[in-house]
Amino acid sequence: MRRSALMAICFLLLSASYALADFYRWIDKDGKQLSQLRNPGDIADIQLSPDRSKFAYTLWGSTPENKDIWIYDVARQLPSRFTFDPAIERWPIWSPDGNSIVFASNKNQFGDIYRKAINLTGGEE
Repeated sequence: MRRSALMAICFLLLSASYALADFYRWIDKDGKQLSQLRNPGDIADIQLSPDRSKFAYTLWGSTPENKDIWIYDVARQLPSRFTFDPAIERWPIWSPDGNSIVFASNKNQFGDIYRKAINLTGGEE
């Protein structure tokens, strides 16, 4: 049940992203619309948080060399920037407890993996 709901949400989000929609529809597994979300921009790599209250995604920057990870709070309809480096940060994955995100970055000119707390305390590991 959880997997099918997640797949439906991701499919709709990705479909809306490629169509440059103004809004995304947050739906349950039965297709019932739960809410409507403002489009945060040209996004990819969408990952729903373990508690399903947020999703992390990659937002394309103004150049191909700049991609950052953002977190979207569904209830507040509020995007917040998670990474700030001018390099490419992509492929966010939530920790099982939802307190941190693991992601890939090329900021050291190589494809390295980092972990960072979602409350932005401490640095990247």
